[in-house]
Order: sequence, then structure tokens, then C-alpha cells
Amino acid sequence: MNPGFTPKGVLTVDIVDFSLMKNQEQLEAVQSLIKILQGAVPEAENRPDRRLWSPSGDGGSLTFEDLFTALETAKNLSRWLNDYNTGRPDKPPLRIRTGLHCGTITVRQDFDDRLNVWGEGINISARVAGLAKPGQILASEDFCERTDLLRVGKPEVTYLGRWWVKHNEFVPIYNLYFEGTGIPPSEVDVWFEPFSYPLRQAIETYGAMMEEERQRARRPFRVAVLCKRLLDLQPGHAYARDVLESFSQTRHSDLSDVQNLYHWFLSPLLPNAICYFFENATFQYYRKGETIVTEGEDADSLMMVVSGEVAPYIRGNPIPALTKDKAESHPNRQELVFGEGAIIGEMGLFTEGQKRTATLVALKNSTVLELKYRHLPKPPSSKPLSPKPPSDTFYPIDYARQEIRNQIWGLHRRRTVQNQVQTHPLLQKLTPARQIMLADRGDLLPDTDGALIKLPPEDGYKFWTFVVSGSLTAWTTNNKQLTYVAGECLGPIRLVIPDKTLFTRLECAPDTQIVRFPWGFIKELLEGSAPEEFVKAAKDIAERDRARLS
Repeated sequence: MNPGFTPKGVLTVDIVDFSLMKNQEQLEAVQSLIKILQGAVPEAENRPDRRLWSPSGDGGSLTFEDLFTALETAKNLSRWLNDYNTGRPDKPPLRIRTGLHCGTITVRQDFDDRLNVWGEGINISARVAGLAKPGQILASEDFCERTDLLRVGKPEVTYLGRWWVKHNEFVPIYNLYFEGTGIPPSEVDVWFEPFSYPLRQAIETYGAMMEEERQRARRPFRVAVLCKRLLDLQPGHAYARDVLESFSQTRHSDLSDVQNLYHWFLSPLLPNAICYFFENATFQYYRKGETIVTEGEDADSLMMVVSGEVAPYIRGNPIPALTKDKAESHPNRQELVFGEGAIIGEMGLFTEGQKRTATLVALKNSTVLELKYRHLPKPPSSKPLSPKPPSDTFYPIDYARQEIRNQIWGLHRRRTVQNQVQTHPLLQKLTPARQIMLADRGDLLPDTDGALIKLPPEDGYKFWTFVVSGSLTAWTTNNKQLTYVAGECLGPIRLVIPDKTLFTRLECAPDTQIVRFPWGFIKELLEGSAPEEFVKAAKDIAERDRARLS
């Protein structure tokens, strides 16, 4: 390699946790890395005139005249390293991070008259490597463009965002994953992380990432989360707060020149409510396989999934997915999985003393925003909220809380209907197709959070009613009564007592929630394609209720 020549590619490798090793371990790690590298460089390019090694204390950089050689070396290095670690299972694995970049390189003789390398190409490559996780291969956008990697796309080439590298410079970074080399996108921790940079640099990084997501109209939810990170670092960050407020569809509905960052949960809220949510929520981090909440424990918070995937389990079993709503489930999975932007753990918000109804497990390294229930107190029934104020005026904090509760209540109503269909022992006996149809016809009462449910007596025959919480009592013409608690169902009795005037009064206790399905559709199921075990179970419930009246 001639002095002054500008190579096309730079590969930098960095040994993970090098400073934590003992002196002898450091020596062995460096020697092993160099040996593996010697085998990883393609034979035709492994000559002094085609590549140059620049060592550093915990790794080093290889510069190449051919850009594609750098890429091939990175792939080979990952494969050789895997083989090396597999062959010594009794010893700690050698873990490295890899960064790829292309840029200006200057080759000069150093203090000992040996060739060495300086320049932007080396500096940026080293910074890119420093951003990588153990085993990960990261590449700058310049490198990906010149090797046509951008045309390959996911999952081999995945955009991770713009990252601060040095001197107020932000570089677009891509994760590379080819045939088992590198880290697959599913295992990349998150699309952002809490940085260990100095405060000013961290603020600049999140600001740049937020602005890019905003300008490129990527995911508005990510814009909000990055604003949250900025407000955590700098509570008075005026621009971040302004961007958060810009989510409000109500605020900007009549302003055609304002960019509306629509998000299903945030957009209907007024600006103060959006800011209240993010100001009081806190980031929580969970490793792949870690339990977030456990079924049966006290519920005290709801969560919004920032990154990763979270799956619910009831009695150790996954819940089947009945929806293709991207905010709630993965469309290619049969089990329910909550992804980016989904709200989970909200049930206890609406039922005092509620226990967790499911165990939540992180399927990947996941980040959530947790909001304690205490930040969304139930308003006193004796003090109804005033009419909704104009969107351009300040309004009391209790209105912000109630707005958020109302928005979550709408989600809770839809989800509770689905939960009943998915988890109730009787309805689980239906086929998945019939469950989906039933869920579309279901409804949760009350309509509004905390309201008292009032039912006419004929509803005892018009619907099959499942008690979610609280209790429902039915009085009959002969002054008998049937009381149904959580998990029980009023309605099947019609199968054995066809008298439509059987009930004279229906009464729900305060704070009761019920899910009901119209008798007309239930009748179609019973007379049509319902499984025999469903019909038998329904008749068993009916006979038990008749016995209770005798």
C-alpha cells in the first residue's frame, strides 16, 4: 500500500470488556484476534500492498484498497470467531464488535519508520465499531451506499438511525446480518438506548434522531419517545415539548399547514394530556425472556411498549391472537404479541384492588414506558368534569388525567371483549374463526369509566352476559334470584327455560364490568356449526342455573 493512497474501506474491530481482563488474558485475546483476522482476510487481498493493519490497545483497524474485501472480511471474521469460541467451551468466549466505513485515509511512516494510517476513515470506522454490541457488525451509510447494500434491505441490512460519533457529527448506521454473521435484527436490543455520553452530546444525539424520524415521516411514536428522552435529560427542552404537543389532532385539525404526527393513542389527546403522560412515565428495561409482571400479583401500573416484543400468558399458556391490529399483535404469529406502541397492563386501572390477569414476558430485549396508576386517579363521582375547554387554552391537571383515562378506557373495552373470547372456558370451545366473529359482535359495559350499569329485565334473554368484575343479580317472577360473579355467565338458562318474561329485574353492583353478546348470533352458533363440546357446556350452565331456582 503506497503512502498517501486513499483506500476504499476500513474495518475496525474492538475486543469487548478488554479492560476487565487480566494482563495475560489481554495478551491471549489480542493474539487470538490477530490470528483469526489473518484467516478472515480473503487470500487474494491478504498482501501488504492490498491491506494495512493499524493496531490499538484492544483491537485495531484494517484498511483495504477494495471496499468489498472489507465486507467479506467482516463476514469471515464473524464465522471464524464463532468456530473459535465453539472449540473452547470451557473458556470465556472472545467477543468483538465490528465497524465498517469508507473515507479519507492518509498513510505515513510513524515514529519507528513503519507505515501507519490516519484520517476520517479510521476515526469514523472506530466510532461505528464502538456503537456495536458484542458480535454485531455495523456499517455507515457511506459504506452501504458504495457497496449497494442499501438495495439488499431487511433483514440483511437494517437501518438503526443516526448516531453521534464525534465532533458534533451524526452518521446513519446500518446493522448487517448475512447467513448467520453478525446479529439478526430481531436481537438488536432497541432502536435507541440511554447513552453514556456527556449530557450535551446525548441531547444532541436524541435531538438529531428525533428530527430525522420526524422529517422522514417514519414512526410518530418514536418521535414521541425521543422527545421523552430529551425531556428526561433536559426538563426545560422547549422544542421537544413543542413536538410532543404537535401530536394533538384536536389542536391542529383546522391548520392545514401544520404537520400532524398521527398516532392512534396520542393524537386524540389535547397537548397538556400528551405532555402529562410522558412527564410522569418512566423507562423500564427487560432482557429477553425476563418476566415483566406475574399473573396474580397486585397491579399498580400500565405500560407502553417502546421497543421489542411482549407476550401475555395465562396459567402458563400463550393467548391466541384474534386481531391484526399492528399496535397490539404481530400479524404473522398465532399467539398474541404486543409490539411497539402497544399499551399493556391497563386492566387494573379500572378495577380497584385488581390483580394481574396475565403474566407478561419479554420475547426480545424490550423497553417500556411505565405509568403508575396513581398518576391517573379515578375522579370523585360527586365532582364531574367541566365541559372540554378550547384546545388553545390551559386546562386543569385533572382534565389531563381524565382525558388519558378515557382514551385508555376505549382500548380497555375492545381488549376486554377479546380477552373474554380468548380466555373464558366456555368460549374457548369455539373454533378460532367463530371466536373472531363473536368478538366483533361483543360489547363491554359500562360505556364510560366508572358509570353504573342499568339493564332492563329483558336483557337477561336478549344477551349472553359474562361478568368481568363485580356482580350481576337477576330476580325472577317467583321472587328467586341468581347472582353472577366474575367468570360466570347469564344467558344459557334460556336453553332450558324459554320463558322470555322469567326475569323481573337485573341489577349490577357498583364498579361492575360485563361483556355481552347478542342472543341472535349465539343462536346461530348453537343451531349451526358450533362444536358439540360448546353446546354441551352451555347446556350444563343452563341446568345448573335451573337447579339454583328450584
